[in-house]
Amino acid sequence: MRRIIRGFLWLIKGTLLVIALAALVLWPLSYGYKRTLWLLRYTVQTERVYAAHLTAGVEDGFITIGDYHDEAQGEAIRSVSAEAKRQGNGWHSMNVQLPPAFSIRNVGHPFGPVRWSIFTNKQLGHSVVIRSIWCPCWLLFLSAAIWPLTSLTLLHRRRASRRHLARAGCCAKCGYDLRASPDRCPECGALPEAKA
Repeated sequence: MRRIIRGFLWLIKGTLLVIALAALVLWPLSYGYKRTLWLLRYTVQTERVYAAHLTAGVEDGFITIGDYHDEAQGEAIRSVSAEAKRQGNGWHSMNVQLPPAFSIRNVGHPFGPVRWSIFTNKQLGHSVVIRSIWCPCWLLFLSAAIWPLTSLTLLHRRRASRRHLARAGCCAKCGYDLRASPDRCPECGALPEAKA
């Protein structure tokens, strides 16, 4: 069971390391043109049309994640139904690259270096909810990389310490001198690595 938990924790650490590396690569690419990946889905019913948009992108040193939900009914269906018929059922993706228009540093509510925004607009027959969060690339890199890099450093130090103790003829578990009793450690009872 311990091996499964350790393996699962290393899987999480590996995923966090990939996220940290992606944030590090996207950081310089975020300046200049705004790059956004959109996932779109329209659901057409007899009296309603639902539109769900999920977005992820980079702009001005920030990684942005957001969702946009639009519900149209009554007379407002006409404005959305043409696009819904063109897209069809299921999720569709769009890669958008826009020139810089405004600085996002003035948008949303700040929470330290992170910014967030919730926009709702309910008009007659039309309901729109837009939620967005902007996280600086450097913050995402640091927060995702700390745990895996610390674990890798500690693992490397433990292995180097064991190798050093084994070369010196000491027990890898407790450090007791095994030159007089090379078969088993008289202090903790552990077998030397070669015997184990």
